[in-house]
Amino acid sequence: MRTYSLILGACVGVAGLGATAAAAPAGARAVRAPTVLGGPGHATVYASGMEVAPDGTLVVADTGNDSVAKFTAAGKLLWRVAAGVSEGDEAENARDIAVDDHGYIYVADAAEFRIIKLDPVDGHTISWFNGPTGDRLGSPIGITAKKNKIYVSDGAKKKVRVFDPNGTQLQVFTATGACDLSAVRDADADAAGNVYVANYKNNNIAKFSPTGACLTTWGSQGTANGQFKNPYGVRVAKDPKWGEVVYVADSNNDRVQVFSKTGALKALVGKAGAYNQTGTFTTLRRVAVAKDGDIWGADLWGWRLVRFDRTATGYAYAQTIGGQAPPLTNSAVFNEPRAVAVGTDGNLNIMDTVNQRVVTMTKSGTVLGACGQRDYRPISVNWPRGVAIDPVTGDRWIADTKQSRLQIFPTKCGLQTYRLGNVGTASQQFTWPYAIAIRPSDRLAFVADTQNNRVTVWDVATRSALGTYTGLKSPRAIAVDAATKNLVVADAGNARIVTLSYSKAAGFAAVSTITPAGLSMPEGVARAADGNYWIGDTGNNRIVIATPSGTIVETITTAAGKAISKPTSITAVDGAIYVSDTNNDRVLVYGS
Repeated sequence: MRTYSLILGACVGVAGLGATAAAAPAGARAVRAPTVLGGPGHATVYASGMEVAPDGTLVVADTGNDSVAKFTAAGKLLWRVAAGVSEGDEAENARDIAVDDHGYIYVADAAEFRIIKLDPVDGHTISWFNGPTGDRLGSPIGITAKKNKIYVSDGAKKKVRVFDPNGTQLQVFTATGACDLSAVRDADADAAGNVYVANYKNNNIAKFSPTGACLTTWGSQGTANGQFKNPYGVRVAKDPKWGEVVYVADSNNDRVQVFSKTGALKALVGKAGAYNQTGTFTTLRRVAVAKDGDIWGADLWGWRLVRFDRTATGYAYAQTIGGQAPPLTNSAVFNEPRAVAVGTDGNLNIMDTVNQRVVTMTKSGTVLGACGQRDYRPISVNWPRGVAIDPVTGDRWIADTKQSRLQIFPTKCGLQTYRLGNVGTASQQFTWPYAIAIRPSDRLAFVADTQNNRVTVWDVATRSALGTYTGLKSPRAIAVDAATKNLVVADAGNARIVTLSYSKAAGFAAVSTITPAGLSMPEGVARAADGNYWIGDTGNNRIVIATPSGTIVETITTAAGKAISKPTSITAVDGAIYVSDTNNDRVLVYGS
């Protein structure tokens, strides 16, 4: 179970805090006894999905805590589980939750392309399924249970699948007629078996007959009543006054809209607001409905569950569970830290991925502030993984991973000064860039364009694309060798480390490749001053130190009393090695 703490805002400064360090394990060599920076800094809940169970409890897909949680209606945590199929095979991206009439829980595990079924009493895993042979799940992003049927919204394949509780696929709803599906996020059925789909990119609700015929659509893009800005969740349930109605989580309008089954607007619930403002949503994702007609909203980046009571005349704000941002103190700060970059002022800039921010910290561990947030306001990022510093301006170049672009933030927290790229495969586009490094000698930025299986290079001064190196598979880290000025790439999908040269005149050239024995999905790499490579061997949860020929001379599997878990980023600078021990929410600092 994760630990939690108190809060500060998304763009704040903190002063007067002491440094944190951990004592070396007894008998360890001094050079391998790290200082520990940071520690877990999690919000109580990052709710991507939720449902009200038959007994009135609340079951939550807690995406940012990599877990499923069950609360009482009053907000008491009953249990939290990792929703694991087996040890080391847990749900990494639980995007939504469904609860059937018997209380069994179904988890949409988008990262592993499957549905996991949990026991209602303690959350232990019962079974899992991923669709029929030849048509596996592409991206299960929404899930609802109704009358012994499980409705799964497969965003990647633009369809809604219907399963029985054992995982047998019964039916598939696809685009037809006016029901043109695009990036579906959720679906639910009414008592007659008609299916309502939250059509995220098309900004409408598509209604299908039980046999898959398109009956109608309603809505369009906008902020007016009855319009949507990316509908994310849909629920069909009985209202005490109106009978069966359709509730829509209108995500980027931060409100719930209630409609008749033919699309007539009945009510608007909630409005946009900060996480500490009652009666508002910050980044609404799903809507759930209690038996008495009360509405719950899963407000992902408001870090809260919000309830509105059904009154005789409408809805009234009633309750918040959570509603506290992640903490920002020396020892409680990170939720999956990744890249570490040293600024022109000598301070560390650490990418705090799940908390959607860059944390600024002194080298001794004193937190100075943080910059960033997750939504569509300025300084917003989406699960960013990489950061590098422009040596001339001090600007922070951020690999904004899930928005498939680079963002440039100034030294002091403020609006982006520039954005580069968008999703795609062209020379100035990206698909999930994981890492970025800037070479000070010529002010060139090198990007691990991960899902395009390549490295791209950009001129920092002109912000223009210069070239591309292919022949890689899922490169997840890139670093500059201070001695040679060459680039060192963690070619994760090929389980190897590739060294490249680059000049504007000659372009890219392969210099060397090493494949240390047993390497599995390396996500971090740097070359130390002694010439050896430090590698984040993520698939094996260890740090590997290898010679230039690839011979492993040392492995590190524990540090400061904990087993290392997912070392995803390594930085070598000024004689120190910074290792992001990501799943332990800390940064380890070693001498070279």
